[in-house]
Amino acid sequence: MLAGLKSKIRHYEGCLPKLAALDPEVFAAGMEMFPNPTGLALWMCTQQRSLGGRIPINVVRTKVGRDKVTNILRALHYGGYL
Repeated sequence: MLAGLKSKIRHYEGCLPKLAALDPEVFAAGMEMFPNPTGLALWMCTQQRSLGGRIPINVVRTKVGRDKVTNILRALHYGGYL
């Protein structure tokens, strides 16, 4: 169990630097939702049901994906139902 936890921690720590490459609009929407970049990194690197089980950091590689992730983050922030 401890090895699995350490593996997850390494995974999320590897995600934090990827935030620097995020589209500014996606990052801004994420920072409205999460109180700090670590929370956003955790969300961006975890499979999301609202994206059909895909991982947001992978989805934002396209314009359509960036728009979708931005819309989801804003909906979550404002209490929207997804």
